[in-house]
Amino acid sequence: MRLSFPRVLFLLPVLALCIGAQTPCCPPDPGYVLVDDMYLPEEAVHGEGGFTATPWPGGVVPYAFDAAVTTTDRERTMTALAELAAVANLTFVPRTSQSNYVTFRNSSGNSSYIGMIGGNQNINMYNWNVRYIICHEVMHALGYVHEQSRPDRNTYVTINSGNITSGTEGNFAISSGATMPGAYDFLSIMHYGQNSFSNGSGPTITCNAAYSSYQSQIGNRSYLSALDAAGLVARYGAAQAPTITQVSPSTLPLSTSTLITVSGTRFTLGSSSALGTPPSRILWNGVPLTTTYVEATGQLTATVSAAQTASGGCFTLRVENPAPGGGQSAAVTVQVGTTACSGLPQFETNSVQAALDFDGVQLGSVYGPAAISTRNAPATGAAHFSTSLVGAPSDTAITLAALVPASSGGFRTGQGQCINLPLSHPSFYFLNSLATYANPLPAPMSWSIPYTATSAPITFSAQSLYLSPTHPDGSWVSQGAQLSIVPFDPCTAGTALTLGDDANVQQSLTAPVFFQGTSYTSVYVGSNGYVTFGAGSTSYNGTAANLRGLAPGICPLFTDLDPGQGGTIRFADAGGGSFGVCFTNIANYGAASSTNSFLLTVTNGGSISIAYGPLASTSGITGVNVGFGSGTATAYDLSEGPFNLPANTVPYQLWTSAPDLSGTTLVITLSATGVPLTIL
Repeated sequence: MRLSFPRVLFLLPVLALCIGAQTPCCPPDPGYVLVDDMYLPEEAVHGEGGFTATPWPGGVVPYAFDAAVTTTDRERTMTALAELAAVANLTFVPRTSQSNYVTFRNSSGNSSYIGMIGGNQNINMYNWNVRYIICHEVMHALGYVHEQSRPDRNTYVTINSGNITSGTEGNFAISSGATMPGAYDFLSIMHYGQNSFSNGSGPTITCNAAYSSYQSQIGNRSYLSALDAAGLVARYGAAQAPTITQVSPSTLPLSTSTLITVSGTRFTLGSSSALGTPPSRILWNGVPLTTTYVEATGQLTATVSAAQTASGGCFTLRVENPAPGGGQSAAVTVQVGTTACSGLPQFETNSVQAALDFDGVQLGSVYGPAAISTRNAPATGAAHFSTSLVGAPSDTAITLAALVPASSGGFRTGQGQCINLPLSHPSFYFLNSLATYANPLPAPMSWSIPYTATSAPITFSAQSLYLSPTHPDGSWVSQGAQLSIVPFDPCTAGTALTLGDDANVQQSLTAPVFFQGTSYTSVYVGSNGYVTFGAGSTSYNGTAANLRGLAPGICPLFTDLDPGQGGTIRFADAGGGSFGVCFTNIANYGAASSTNSFLLTVTNGGSISIAYGPLASTSGITGVNVGFGSGTATAYDLSEGPFNLPANTVPYQLWTSAPDLSGTTLVITLSATGVPLTIL
C-alpha cells in the first residue's frame, strides 16, 4: 500500500488493541478495512492507488462523546487532548453542528480512522486509563500511522517475522510513500513495543545494533516524545500560547496565603518524565508557582504565599507552557490589598453556582466574558428570565440599562467577583425582591418582564446571585448578561398577504434561517395558523397527527381559519434570517364574528416568540413540528413552562375549549441550528 503522511507514532503491546481482541471492536465504514488499530481505505490496503490522509482544516477538530462514556473517561480524554493542543496548533472544540467530527466511544479495543474522512468518525477506546493510548488514537485521526511503518525503518529495526502471531503479519507492513519528516523516533507513542503481536517465541521487533539501547524503550506509553511534538507541528503548525480567561480571586488580601484558580485554554497536565511535555505552570511576577492541573475542569490552581502578598500593589500573572509548548500567555493583573489596579478584568466570568437563563441563553460556564445579544422582537412584548438553583437562597437582579465595567458604574467584590450592573440606575431591582432569602426559591423560577420599546432599542441586563455562608463574599455571582431588543412590528409594517380559505403562500427571506437543523431561504405562511419550511400545506384539521405530518414548522394556532371572511395576515423580513407573521382578527371558518389575533416572530439561532391577542377558537392545536412524520409528539400545558425539550420532540397543546394563552407570550428557545430547546 502507498501511504503519504507526516510523522507518525504508537505504543502498547500488553494493552488491548482491536486486533488484540481477535475481533473488530466495531465494523468499519463501507470502503474501509481494519489493520491493527487503524481503519484504512480498501484501495490503500490492497495497493490499488495512492492514499494521503486529509488533515483537519486549521487544526480544528470538533468532538463528541457517546452517551455511554463516563464522566471520568471524558475528563481523561480532555486531558489527553489538552496535551496535544499544548505542543501544536490544534484546537479541539465540542461538536455543535459541524458536519465533520470525531466521536469517542467505549469498545473492546482501541482503534481510529486515519486523518479526517468526512462526517462522523469513531475513535473507539478500551484503555481509557492510559492517557497516551488516547493520544495515540487521536493522532491516527489527525493523520498519522505507526512509526515502524516508515519506508526507512529497516535501517533502524528488524522485524522478526518468525515471532509474529499467525494472521497478524500485515500489521508490520511498510508504508511505501513519502518519508515522514524528522529522524526515526524509537520513543514515539506511535511505535510498537518489542513484543507486539508476539507468538511467544521472542520479540517481534529488534533494534539494530547501532540502536540497541532503545530496545526496552520502544512502545513508550508514558509521554509524548520531542519528535512526536515535531511531527504534529510539521502538519499543523507551531503551538499557540495559552490564554487566561479568569483568575479567581483577582484581588488578594495582604500577607495571606491564598489559593488561586486560573481558567483558560491550552492548559496541560503534561508528563512527569523529563523527556515528556512539561506541564503548564502559573508565573507570579515571573516566578513559577507550584501548579496543579485540575482534570475535572481543565483549570490550574496554585497557592500565592503570605510572603508574596506581604506588600500591596499590582502583580502580573501568566501561564506558561514551556517548550515544546507555545510559551507564555498575556499577563493578567492581580491586585493585592486596596491599591487600585487599572489592569484588572472588568467583565470576568464568575461562578457556575449562580445559574441564569436569559432570553434562552444559559449562563453558568466558568469560561468566557459577559453574554451580550441583540434580537429583533415585537415592539410590545416580554423578556424572559429563569434560574435553576435547587435548594439554595438566590435571586436575579435586573436593570433596564447596558452592562458596565466593574470599575465604572459596576462593582468588584472583595474576592474579585464582578458585578456589571449599573448599581445606581433607577431601574435596578430584584426579581424576587430579596424577600424570601430565608426560604429557598423553588427551581426553576421564571419571570416575564413586559416592555414597550420605542424607536431606540430597549436594553436589559441581568445577573444572578446565590447566597453561600461559606463564600467570603457571602454569595456567588453569575456572569453578566445583556439583551437589546430592536423594535420589530410586522402587524403594522409587514406586507399584507392575499390568502383565502385553506391556502398558503411562499415568502422569500433576505438571509437564510436555520430551523430543525436545516437552512431555508423562504417560508410558507398557511392561512390555517401555521408557518412551514420547505413545503406549504392546506391542512385545516388541527390534531396532533396532522401537526406531526406537516413540513417542519411552527403552529401558533393550527385550526380551520378563513382569512377570506376578514382580517389581515402580514409578513415582515427583519433581515439576518429573522422574520415575523401577524394574524389580526382572522375568523374561524363559517363564523365571521369569531376572530383570533396572534404575532409570530422567529429570531435566527435565537428564539420563537408567539404573542397572543384575543383568541376565539375552541378547537385546534399549538406546537412546533420536526417535519413529515418525524419526532415524538409530546403534550404540554404550554402556559405552565418553563420546560426543557428532549431531542426530536414535537411539543404541542391540543385545544378543546378557549385557549388559555389569550393575552400571553410564549417563547421557545432555539439552538444555533434552530432546534427547539426550551419552552418559557
